[in-house]
This record gives sequence, C-alpha cells and structure tokens, in this order.
Amino acid sequence: GMRHHYVTPYGPYLARDGQYVNLAVATAQDWQIFCRDVIGRPELLGDQRFATVEGRRKNRAVLEEIVEQTFLERDHEEWLARLKKAALPHGEVRGIARVLAHPQATARRLIREVESPVGKVPVVGNPLRLSKSPARYDHIPALGEDTEALLKQAGYDDKAISKLRQEKVI
Repeated sequence: GMRHHYVTPYGPYLARDGQYVNLAVATAQDWQIFCRDVIGRPELLGDQRFATVEGRRKNRAVLEEIVEQTFLERDHEEWLARLKKAALPHGEVRGIARVLAHPQATARRLIREVESPVGKVPVVGNPLRLSKSPARYDHIPALGEDTEALLKQAGYDDKAISKLRQEKVI
C-alpha cells in the first residue's frame, strides 16, 4: 500500500477534517520529536515495542493504529503546522479539486478548455512552456473520428481498413 516497508510511521494519515497528511518518521531523533512535539504522546518513548526502527517495524500494526487514531483528533492544518514546527518530513495530500483551486495552478494555467463533440471540456495543460513551439490545444475528436487516418499512418491500406470495418473490428 502507501506505507514504507522499513520505516513506520510513514505515509498518509487521515485527519479529523477528512484531509490527509503525509509524513515520515525515519530516525530515532525523528521518533522522539514526533512523540513529544507533534502528537503529544511522550509515553510512547518509554514503550520498548517502539524504541527502535526494528521495533516499530515489528509492531507496525499496533503503532499504525495509535498514529491513525491520534491523527483523527485534529484537523490537517494543525498537523501540518506541528510537523513544520518540528521540522519533520511532511506534506499535505490534496485532492484534485484542491489542486485545481490552488493559486499556482491558476497562475500556470494548468487547466485548459478544449472543444469536443459534447462542448468544451477541461484538460490538464502541458506543464512545459516553450516559446518557439508552444503546446496546442486542438479539439478532442469524437470516438473513432481519427481511426482511419491513424490506421493509414500505421501502414494499413484502404482494402485492409475496409476489411476491419466489415469484421466490425473498427
């Protein structure tokens, strides 16, 4: 899944507000900071099951349950602030709606509208901005609209394409 095979806790954790926070607690020092300063559970530092990376890995199921339940106690913004203050590796996990609403996505014109048989549809724009060969956003073809041209590009002649139509392959 989304967990590391060696390091734990590691990966996305669901916060109280339904948003995920991604984190990594890799070293003994990270573990101390995480327990004491981030989740406010210093008693875990005295639990021998979690005293080493090996111990945390061996007792992964128990530890994951503790971390998952703890993360449900606060909203993701608070966890992000705590992790940032503690200088532990972390990041916000954004759903597509939040990515698209981000000011950077708007500034970079990440989403473009393209004509299609059903009207304008949003598509992800090319992240590369080349001055001499800018990306083109042509119409989206209808299902099968370009089939014949593509088959000809692939080396099929009219007779072969006709046979494919007769056999209902295309």
